[in-house]
Amino acid sequence: MRKMLISCLLYSKNIALVRGSMARGNFKLIVEDLLITVEAYIPKIVNIRFSLKDYSQPESPILLSNLSKIPLRIEERADNVLIETETMKINVLKESLNFCLFDKIGDAKIAESKYLLISKSGSNIILKFPECSHFYGLGEGGPQFDRRGKARIFWNKMIYGDNQPADLAIPFLLTSSGCGLFFNDFAKAEIKISEDGEAFYHTIEDFLDLFFIQGDFIDQIAGYMSLTGYPPLPPKWALGYIQSTRHFTNEQEIFSLARTFRDKKIPCDAIIFLSTYGDQKGWNKDVGYLDFGDLWKNPKVIIDELHKLGFRVILHEYPVVDPNAQQCSEGLRNKYLIPEHPPRKTWHLSGRFIIDFTHPEAGLWWWNQRQHLLELGVDGWWLDGGEGPEEWLHPEDIRDGYKGSWEYWHNLYDFLRIKAFYEGERKSRPNKRPFLLSRSGFAGMQRFSGMCWSGDGPSNFESLKLHLPMGLNMSLSGVPYWTHDVGGFDAGEIRPDIPQKFTPELFIRWLQFGAFSPIFRAHGRKWEKRLPWSWGPEIESICRKYIELRYRLLPYNYTLAYEASTRGLPLMRPLFMYYPDDPETYNIELEYLWGRSILVAPVVEEGASTWKVYLPRDDWYDFWTGKQYSGGKWIEVPTPLDIMPIFIRDGSIIPMMNRITDYIPREPLESLMLLIYPKRYGNSEFTLYEDDGETNDYLKGIFSLTKFTCKHDERKGVLSVVLEKPKGEYGREISKREYYLQIYSEREPKNIRLNNAVLDQTDNLKSGADGWSYREPFINVQITAKSFRFKNYVVKILY
Repeated sequence: MRKMLISCLLYSKNIALVRGSMARGNFKLIVEDLLITVEAYIPKIVNIRFSLKDYSQPESPILLSNLSKIPLRIEERADNVLIETETMKINVLKESLNFCLFDKIGDAKIAESKYLLISKSGSNIILKFPECSHFYGLGEGGPQFDRRGKARIFWNKMIYGDNQPADLAIPFLLTSSGCGLFFNDFAKAEIKISEDGEAFYHTIEDFLDLFFIQGDFIDQIAGYMSLTGYPPLPPKWALGYIQSTRHFTNEQEIFSLARTFRDKKIPCDAIIFLSTYGDQKGWNKDVGYLDFGDLWKNPKVIIDELHKLGFRVILHEYPVVDPNAQQCSEGLRNKYLIPEHPPRKTWHLSGRFIIDFTHPEAGLWWWNQRQHLLELGVDGWWLDGGEGPEEWLHPEDIRDGYKGSWEYWHNLYDFLRIKAFYEGERKSRPNKRPFLLSRSGFAGMQRFSGMCWSGDGPSNFESLKLHLPMGLNMSLSGVPYWTHDVGGFDAGEIRPDIPQKFTPELFIRWLQFGAFSPIFRAHGRKWEKRLPWSWGPEIESICRKYIELRYRLLPYNYTLAYEASTRGLPLMRPLFMYYPDDPETYNIELEYLWGRSILVAPVVEEGASTWKVYLPRDDWYDFWTGKQYSGGKWIEVPTPLDIMPIFIRDGSIIPMMNRITDYIPREPLESLMLLIYPKRYGNSEFTLYEDDGETNDYLKGIFSLTKFTCKHDERKGVLSVVLEKPKGEYGREISKREYYLQIYSEREPKNIRLNNAVLDQTDNLKSGADGWSYREPFINVQITAKSFRFKNYVVKILY
């Protein structure tokens, strides 16, 4: 430590202040051979960079290239330099180069540096946050939710068979102190956060590039997205149920699987086909090829038939090429492939060549090998194995794409792979939204439609429990589309040393959690036991219940996807995001908010007949029973196998599909249900987002927004629901829409009016006939809005 400190003190001589152009918002301070640069960006972001004076930092592949700078106000004093933006003050000490960030409003300290070292052998910094701070994000890995008191290594890897199956590192730290921090660094690095809020960061790079993002948790996420990019909207079908497979013995088994879903009326939108794992039964004939094996004698016929049944087709692959593949010689000749030296032991790498996605031309070359698959109608890609095992790593390796140690580019490998597929999709299918699922990636992957899954974990309740904080931290790290293997991947076939207990109970509890995960996908080594009907009629019935609920919530869920693309908000949201003044929420990792209105508490312990749930400071309604609870306390609710606790926040309006379909509809909805829980006093609202769910026309403004408002005055005995006409171009081909309103009410109304016309009360509501009924605790209203595109409809309930 003394040696490092001396290195810092040596910079205290020969200080030169360099003001950049105020229009560009640039400030530089040179101290001996150290350069500090400060810039500010919209909305509330300050970038502080430390480097050696003669270092020219290359353009970051992570950051967007068109960031908007804002001017700085600079005041030089004898011992320090004071830099101001509209919302922050940065005080830089000339002697030590330590700095302190203040909130300009209230002059509260946000963060300060305590120690700094920049050298060619690595760089360190210690940052001090307020002692009461909580820390989140940093990617997927680690069992901890709050990162305080923990260490985190930024190094993507699979942890095969462990309860934590994989680790996807993203150097974005969210804090409760009003400031997030993004380290613009993809090399191997480490952060250690003490219990008193001191963060030590070390990187093998010879610079530090820090982005401080001011604001609450929502602002911090939005600021990070403004730096690294917002996620495009996924195809709407990606929000349905996805069934993964592994081995088939003949093509009739493929059709049998698809038709069983349709015959049983269990919704499903996509089927995944894996590479073969060496038995030549998968689509890829064997790992490292792009051809179809004997099973797929006519792949076009198979894919066309699946499309006719409403299924999308997703193909799985590894980033390797077999020496016998026809693409191999060209790849080696152009140095797109990394030779196998030394020999690799992992089965999917052994004897095969790894694609070098750091090569500027390799990504396009690899994508061009897929043109015949696009012509066959393949809809999406599952990009497996890109983080690689430890045997990939040889510091002496020289890549054609990057001259130097793999330690600098390892974390970026799958980021570049995802980017290559995204750019390929935009080139080959410019008006189709990509589906790109990967186990690895990095900061910024979301702007290339990158989704991730948690890896190959064991089938036990410990692994299921661990997935909740993993998913929440991943969602906070800027990747809103996260998923996992429903049921767990390994039921003891691979790692018998890890306790496994793959039971119907585990499968159901995992599937319930999956129904409220951003991507809902069942997968496992024995994939036949991950089918909804694998465990008998009773379990099938529960599976159907939650898969159907997933589909009923499509209008709500797709609006959450719109919020992700425009505001950066994840679908899975920790309680503290909306209840930061409630200290209890900072340690709750086994429940979360699904959007703003729904609280989900998955049951993650075997044999649990009841479950404790914390309800934050609002009023809440049990989704299953309608029972009302006041918040700010723990409650315990019954959890038989078919019940996962779900609660609806007071004041919520939740749009739902009124009818269940085999797969997500591809036309505008002509029937819509609104589940409404009115506030006792005041207004509540929800704005529904709709587009075609398939193309990129929404980027041209072809979408619609429909606002629903509920106004309740309990003292006057009046409750009104306003169904506004849609704004936007999407869906103009339908002229009317049927609305079914389910409104929570503890008492029966006297009458109900639709645009001042009295509606009939009936015990038998029928489609196409306006009317209402009351079945405690819900008022049910059925209306047909024949001119819903041209006028508002007002439902007034009088008590």
